[in-house]
Amino acid sequence: MKLVCILLITFVALGCGCGSMHNYNTMTGPPVQMSQIVPNSVSAGTAGFMLTVNGSGFSGNSVVFWNSATLGTRFISGNQLIAVVPQSEVAMATNA
Repeated sequence: MKLVCILLITFVALGCGCGSMHNYNTMTGPPVQMSQIVPNSVSAGTAGFMLTVNGSGFSGNSVVFWNSATLGTRFISGNQLIAVVPQSEVAMATNA
């Protein structure tokens, strides 16, 4: 059984005074930190899934990135986000 390993999820809080889409250095507010992702791996070829990101400093504008693509992200609280990982992203065994 091949696994897709989820090694690193990058997320940023957008809409906090950013001057451009890629200028994240001008953000204000508490630092964003990730402490856990669930699940931390899935089998290649499975259906899409919901990825839970636990941490701190999240806002309603926080976004989860999968490699360089943004995922549909739902703000749950300042400590939790849920992101939708589509089936196309886990079709082949790889690291993300």
